[in-house]
Amino acid sequence: MQTACRIIAAALVAGYLAGGCANDKPEPAGPIVPTGPVVIGDYTISTLHLGWRLLAVAVDSDTHTAVVTDREQDGKDTVFLVDTSTRSITATIPGHKTDRIAIDAVNHIAYVNSYEGLLLVDTNSRATVGSIEVPGNTLDVAVDPDTHTAFVAINVVGLGVVDLAARKFRWAVGPGPGSASNDTAVAADPVSHSVYMTTGVDLWIFGAPKPTKPDGQVFIDLGPAPVAVDPTTHLIYAAGEKDGVGRLAVVDPATRAVTATVPMGRKPSSIAVDPTDHTVYVTDYNDGTLSVVDATTNTVKATVPVGRKPLGVAVDPANHTIYVTSYEDGTLSIITRR
Repeated sequence: MQTACRIIAAALVAGYLAGGCANDKPEPAGPIVPTGPVVIGDYTISTLHLGWRLLAVAVDSDTHTAVVTDREQDGKDTVFLVDTSTRSITATIPGHKTDRIAIDAVNHIAYVNSYEGLLLVDTNSRATVGSIEVPGNTLDVAVDPDTHTAFVAINVVGLGVVDLAARKFRWAVGPGPGSASNDTAVAADPVSHSVYMTTGVDLWIFGAPKPTKPDGQVFIDLGPAPVAVDPTTHLIYAAGEKDGVGRLAVVDPATRAVTATVPMGRKPSSIAVDPTDHTVYVTDYNDGTLSVVDATTNTVKATVPVGRKPLGVAVDPANHTIYVTSYEDGTLSIITRR
């Protein structure tokens, strides 16, 4: 259970970058400037102006570090490391098409998806400690610390398996050609060691601990679908938009069925799960909001305003603080419950 509670779920849907805001040019953000806090209902929101186009975020509770990827205006990317205690930037690391992030909260390594594969960042030393080459264009990454394995979605190919101890790509699993595209996301359950990959229409299930083929699939039909898992209940959460309506699908891996569907805002773009209190957080890309879902009742209990075009979300289960990256205005929203 300890390992499960230290795993931060974070997901991002790169397909939304083609949604019409990519050519809107805001003024470049300057040095980090905190604004707020603003109190809305039970939530207090502070905003940090970090970069140009913020993409994904992940949090390491023990090292008090938030890792944020930024798509810069000159075509060069930046990985920001933010001290969550002081809310200040502690390091900036150059990257090349860096995007989604997975945290190994046991060994304190952030695995940052990049054009070349995976960039490794030590959240203790706040420095890069290597990279792992992955064949093809990687779209998302998830980590299982106990088995020392990373799982990557590879464009066109499917799910790839990476040996973190050896720092080598091992094999691709499938489900087959054309199964992964920009709307693909991956999540790993650190307790059951199962892995889940969405391909828009389907949720693919891969068994433990190092899969060689898919074990099954669940029809979700959500379009671009970020995915996350609660390692204490093992329930899977996938979100997307169908017929103009945002929805969060709850999937039971035991029955391989959708057990509930929760209405969301427009174009859900990322999901994070707090396993300590069974709360699910979903960013609503077109609404500029964060939907807060009570996973025990499958109801939205709050909608919190964040930055413009939110793309990434992470939660620190140690203190229940939520972090949201917004693409259009380059802000990191830090949300605490009162």
